[in-house]
Amino acid sequence: MSKKQKMGTYEHFCILINAQDNWKDQDKQLIRDISLSQRKKYVDYDYHFYHKLTYRDKKPDYGDCLLCNQIYSLFSNLKGNREGILYQGHHYLEPEDTKDIVEYIQLILAKNQAKKVYILYLDSLKELKRDGINKLNNEEFKELIKEERYTLKEFETLLQENEIKERVLYEILREKYY
Repeated sequence: MSKKQKMGTYEHFCILINAQDNWKDQDKQLIRDISLSQRKKYVDYDYHFYHKLTYRDKKPDYGDCLLCNQIYSLFSNLKGNREGILYQGHHYLEPEDTKDIVEYIQLILAKNQAKKVYILYLDSLKELKRDGINKLNNEEFKELIKEERYTLKEFETLLQENEIKERVLYEILREKYY
């Protein structure tokens, strides 16, 4: 993650929280309230990590960013028939966000209602120009994304060592996976 001066159209920061089972309305709100209460703590901070959590409950209607729609479709497929919460927006990450990402995932996975968290960060697709990105179909887009699975503890270590990479879809589970 490198220091940026301004937001751009290639930066995308996305988090999908998958439900343990089917959620009741109050379950979804319980999970949503975590980010909302954390955001209130940092209301006086400019562009804090918690302000980068852009809630998305339907397909983005950005006319000039087809990549947003491809990301939304990718996460919809990951969610499947399960309940979930998606945060997706044009945001860049900074090194100081690491601590807050760890904190946020810990808060989410501490709740029995959450099964796992997916994180995707796209700083850019350097080898492609905007018109090339806009021509990608969902399968071609998915081929550009590498998938990795971590326990919460393993992912914390990865973040603390500043090893988070772009174009990697991180699946984070609270416990050992099988």
